[in-house]
Amino acid sequence: MAPCEPGAEHILLTEGHVMAKALIGHLNGDLRDPRISADNARLRKRVAELESLVVRLSEENDRLVATRAAELLDSAPLQEMQPA
Repeated sequence: MAPCEPGAEHILLTEGHVMAKALIGHLNGDLRDPRISADNARLRKRVAELESLVVRLSEENDRLVATRAAELLDSAPLQEMQPA
């Protein structure tokens, strides 16, 4: 039999395979209730929007950091950059 996490509820499938009840509900749940299906679609869309925002903000942050680093290097007097 497949190993199970302690305290988790499981369902015996076939040939000793076990699947958590939460997965069973996740696999068939949205087929029975169109509201759940619509909610899942809405949440997936929102997650995609947020992932896109994270990428855009990360790229913008990288550009700002590079610009600021270049400004600091250009404004630093040459004598400060030489070893003592």
